Amino acid sequence: MTLEEKLERLTERTDALTQGVELLASLHRDLEIKAAEREAKADERMAKADERMNKLDSHMGRLIGLFEKMTDMLGNHEGRLRKLEGE
Repeated sequence: MTLEEKLERLTERTDALTQGVELLASLHRDLEIKAAEREAKADERMAKADERMNKLDSHMGRLIGLFEKMTDMLGNHEGRLRKLEGE
């Protein structure tokens, strides 16, 4: 094998390695972009879930308040019935 053949073979190998590295770099960039997109979507879903949870918490607070009022009203009603029955 002559020096020129060795040099040509070395050049071909270098080109192949360069293409491989460029492909890997491109794939890595694509994966980073997709990961960032997935993270953004996950953040968006989490924000929506937090919003729904806050609404649910608010509704539960109102329901608990209504149940407390109903319990008081029932107690008052029972007291009035006992007084009426006792008369």
